[in-house]
Amino acid sequence: MARRQGNIDANRIGLWGKSYGGYLTAMGLARNSNLFKAGVDIEGCHHFPREFRQKHWNSSKFELTAPEDMDEIRARSQRALESSPWHYLDGWTSPALLIHPDDDRSVHFEESQRLYHALRERNVEVEGLAIPDEVHTFLTHKPWISSYQRLSDFFKRHLKP
Repeated sequence: MARRQGNIDANRIGLWGKSYGGYLTAMGLARNSNLFKAGVDIEGCHHFPREFRQKHWNSSKFELTAPEDMDEIRARSQRALESSPWHYLDGWTSPALLIHPDDDRSVHFEESQRLYHALRERNVEVEGLAIPDEVHTFLTHKPWISSYQRLSDFFKRHLKP
């Protein structure tokens, strides 16, 4: 819809988001690099099956343990993967900036590290910014400033006319 607007340059559309917005940014770039020139993913989740196996996601309503539950376990795992940017990495061609605090207890820092390396292996232009000693949502002012400065610089380079 935005492309049909007369004042939108379709070759300069970027997207960014934080937390769930980071996930949506990664999904947008992975599935629609033809639409988005570049994106910034701040502490997004990229591989739901792996992240759901982490202790903090576990709860009794997700636990299936009986042998007869195996088909349901496999089906849930497949649906989770298909809902993850990781499933669509081969379509990702747009440059990306990944920003993640290294003490994130909601979405593990390794999520962004793995994505960074997977994109590099696919020759996708990717940059990373690790925020030391910070948690999900940033508790102090300084990481907000450094993250948004880096985001701004990234988009200036990739979305310039």
